[in-house]
Amino acid sequence: MFRTRLLRPVPMLLTQRALQSGPAIAFEDRLRTVDYRTLEARTARMAGHLVAAGLRAGDCVVIYLGNRVESVETTIAVTRAGCVGIPVSPNLGDDVLHWLIQQNRPAALFTTSRSEGALQAQRAPVTVVLPEDGSTTSIPGWCLHFEELASTGPTALPRDDFGIDDPAWILYAPRPGAHPTGVVATQRSSVWPVLSCYQRMFAGGGLHLLPVPLSYSYAHILCILGVIALGGSARLAGFVPDEVLEQVGGPDYTLLAGVRPPGRVCLTAGLAGGPAELLRQAPLLNLLVP
Repeated sequence: MFRTRLLRPVPMLLTQRALQSGPAIAFEDRLRTVDYRTLEARTARMAGHLVAAGLRAGDCVVIYLGNRVESVETTIAVTRAGCVGIPVSPNLGDDVLHWLIQQNRPAALFTTSRSEGALQAQRAPVTVVLPEDGSTTSIPGWCLHFEELASTGPTALPRDDFGIDDPAWILYAPRPGAHPTGVVATQRSSVWPVLSCYQRMFAGGGLHLLPVPLSYSYAHILCILGVIALGGSARLAGFVPDEVLEQVGGPDYTLLAGVRPPGRVCLTAGLAGGPAELLRQAPLLNLLVP
């Protein structure tokens, strides 16, 4: 049954999911897990801090964090602040990031302390840094600390009033030898395929994903919005073949998604004892996208 009642703005979907599945794990990576109740609270605080920092409704925010729980939290928080999120895969490099910033003039940039090129050359009015080593010593004084935004009370409330047909994200797809192509997405256009195409994948309520980079529209829609709208749990994996194979050999995944280059490597290298057989263990679907 097509659940049109779920065709609602993301903040409403998240609030409802937090009430229904509060302590259940929503997203995890190799370092962190976050349940639905915590996800709702942390993204509300982050959105409030962005509003208090002066970001206006419709401002662009670049998310340069990669596949990790903090990237999901930022994507949701940006929407709750009424801003347009631009997820960018770190695999594209600082040159592409520089071009995207020149194109979009973001009001805020979320990045990691490892992205020294981004921090030195891509100063946005508001720059939020996630330290890779867990300390604050690697964060320049003019930057904000990611965890402070997520764990401390802001002086403003999240807007949570983004219209379902307002531009919410700009999703860029890489093109060989050319600048990435950007597509503007609304909450309606992004949640609609979750309900019309992916609903059966969530029927068991225990979905686990190894998605493509979260900046890709497929992963953004299926992983982030699908989990929030329909429940389940997503495992955000990196793109090292051994890490992917190790995860596939562990939990019982109902869906394994990936990109072609690491997928080919996983089929021919990695852990001994038959990596191709490990990849075939995901019972619902093994999907490689360009």
